[in-house]
Amino acid sequence: MIKYGNIKKHFSSPFAISLFGIFMGLLASIVNQSAFLSDTFIGDITGTFGYWVILGGIIAIHAKSYRLAALNCLLFFLLMNCAFYAFEWLVTGRLHLNYLTRWLILSLFTPLGGLLVHNADKRNWLSFPAIAFPVFFLGYEISRMLRLLFVGMIVEEAGVTSIIPATAWEITNDLVQTAIYLAFIIYLFLIFPKSKKRLLCLAATLVATPPLLYFLVFHGMSIVYRLL
Repeated sequence: MIKYGNIKKHFSSPFAISLFGIFMGLLASIVNQSAFLSDTFIGDITGTFGYWVILGGIIAIHAKSYRLAALNCLLFFLLMNCAFYAFEWLVTGRLHLNYLTRWLILSLFTPLGGLLVHNADKRNWLSFPAIAFPVFFLGYEISRMLRLLFVGMIVEEAGVTSIIPATAWEITNDLVQTAIYLAFIIYLFLIFPKSKKRLLCLAATLVATPPLLYFLVFHGMSIVYRLL
């Protein structure tokens, strides 16, 4: 029988994390080469902030130390992106060097997130931002998808603004992603130490998130997405 402790032990290993990163990069790249599956949530793993937050959060939380949390996040995202674009280059003969460079640069900052989120289940003052950080970005991704579902995609061409309704496939895919994001948010709050501090963290997060999300949706994150 495989014990949870053994899984956590291997999942904290830099070698295992490296293999996991290569696997996820190849999986996403293979899916992107498929006409049927290219627009699914699996193909979005390498290029969607929400999945970066979830995968990085899982890696950081299950790491045995701060050093491993930072190292494993760096290894995972670097190798995932390299595997994704390497396979794409082998299959199509095209190498999107600009995209690869941008995602690799972004990967260099993931150890900082790993160091922070590693505190999610600990009793220290960093536990609150460790919860708020992923909830912040996942909340933005959820609001973006819900806006697409209920409003549609806003397109501007030649000074004319039009709205394109979401297709049934897009609705299904976004609902699956939303469920995954919500499940991880719930998981974060469940692993937070059971104390008054946990309730304060939950209340503070719920109060602070809406105005921050409003700023991201209409100002901040749009700039980041244009850069990437």
